[in-house]
Amino acid sequence: MSIFLMLASFLINFFFFFFFWALYLLLFNKIYLYEYELFSHVSSGGFILLLDWLGVMFFSIVLLISSLVFIYSNSYMSGDLYSVRFSSLVIMFILSMGLLVLSPNLMSLLLGWDGLGLISYALVIYYQNVRSFNAGMLTVLSNRLGDIGILLGIVALVNLGSWNFIFLDIMNFNYLLVWLLCCVVFAAMTKSAQIPFSAWLPAAMAAPTPVSSLVHSSTLVTAGVFLLIRFHDFFLHFFFSQWMLLVSLLTLLMSGVGACLEMDFKKVIALSTLSQLALMMFSLSIGLWELAYFHMLTHAIFKALLFLCAGSLIHSMGGLQDIRILGGVLSFSPSLGYGMLLSFLSLAGVPFSCGFYSKDLIIEIFLMMDKNLIYFILFFLGVFCTLIYSFRLVYMLLIKGYGGFSYYMYHEDLFMNFSIILLAMWGVFFGGMMSWLLFDYSNLIMLLFFLKLFTFSGLCLIFWMLLVFLVPLKFFVSLSLNFVYFYFVLMWYLSLISSFIFSNLYRYLGLKMFKGDMGWGEVLGGVGLSSFFLNLKFIQDMQYNLLTSQFIIILFLFSLMFLI
Repeated sequence: MSIFLMLASFLINFFFFFFFWALYLLLFNKIYLYEYELFSHVSSGGFILLLDWLGVMFFSIVLLISSLVFIYSNSYMSGDLYSVRFSSLVIMFILSMGLLVLSPNLMSLLLGWDGLGLISYALVIYYQNVRSFNAGMLTVLSNRLGDIGILLGIVALVNLGSWNFIFLDIMNFNYLLVWLLCCVVFAAMTKSAQIPFSAWLPAAMAAPTPVSSLVHSSTLVTAGVFLLIRFHDFFLHFFFSQWMLLVSLLTLLMSGVGACLEMDFKKVIALSTLSQLALMMFSLSIGLWELAYFHMLTHAIFKALLFLCAGSLIHSMGGLQDIRILGGVLSFSPSLGYGMLLSFLSLAGVPFSCGFYSKDLIIEIFLMMDKNLIYFILFFLGVFCTLIYSFRLVYMLLIKGYGGFSYYMYHEDLFMNFSIILLAMWGVFFGGMMSWLLFDYSNLIMLLFFLKLFTFSGLCLIFWMLLVFLVPLKFFVSLSLNFVYFYFVLMWYLSLISSFIFSNLYRYLGLKMFKGDMGWGEVLGGVGLSSFFLNLKFIQDMQYNLLTSQFIIILFLFSLMFLI
């Protein structure tokens, strides 16, 4: 048995343990606080774990996806020479995520938070080429900004008297709590790739596909959302809720439009992840933290399934990722095609799919709220873009035929198909089961019939506009909108701002510092001191000459004494 299958069997046992334990904690409303005292004479010197249903349930989903990723990697990484290093990095990644979701202490949470950033850098640069190195550097530097936010938040908590943030009193709102929440929101925005820190998430696609299925579904990108769920009471403050509402809507719109225009399959999935993260942040900003948590669970399932299907397709096609060429998946691989179809339908929120139960609740409760027209338009533009790129992928990959060479070889693998089928079966009933367990449905949702079918009617309107204005739209785009096309594909030029502009700035500052080092730094540093001590040689010469002169004088005086 390979190391991947051994680790998968080990993790699947832990999944069942944590999942049923989370159901017990949820149904009986219990919380366990485990503290191990490290330093008995130091305040807050203990290691604390918070075992509630929020953290334990999410960690069980991480373990499920990780076990299936290891089964998948048994074939995908079979020819890799460093399989032990790869599996060790993934295990450390899982442990870092577990430490993050089970920590009520911002100091111990920093260990998991920092571990996610460092190990993700090691996984992104795993293939060790120029593209991987650039993507890894962008990823780790963006995550380092979030580490600064956590460190500054620890400073605020120290002034509040404890590192534990679960005992904070929201009613005693002072400037230290405002400072703490500003730091936490800043850290969550960097880790969950909200505007203006969105460029690193598509760049992290340079990692191996099993890593991408784990990183972009349930671990690294959702760490910021989970941190804000722990601080959900603070969003009762008007300023933070409005700020996060605006940022999440802009991120939702940017990622949705970019995914509608992108041709790279893995980059489309990365942008769809960004749009779903923006939807979670949006539901947090309007006070729906339970729905944000629920959507985070369902998104972890169907996005991991989508990544595994995409990796299997790209791996079998020899690395081809252009959706204009890929197609006809249902004809040559029905299991892979239906797995992709289930994930696409969940991404779009089609009724009774895995993503429908959480996404539909967020949309309907938002329609019942009293928000202004600008927020309403931005939100539904982002939702319509999600529908468009989801059905665009359905057409390009499942309905349309293969657009490449007339002869090609497609090879299916047993372990890849097993992990895909198992995760698809779990995704079929997971959404409905968790919606029954998490919500009591005692509060009815009262909407007009038009608002109830608003999303579907908007999709029909978009299709009608595309059919009617297809020829003028093509002419208009080809004539003068190349700038607009690249503006949306490049994520409002955030990738250029995050890479080229800042890299040139750092290079310019480095050259200036180098000139300073070679100038005054050399004069006042090692070279200057060396020259100074070399110039002190004349003192030694003077001392030697002085001693010689004194010796000659003494000899002369002794000679005079003997003569007398």
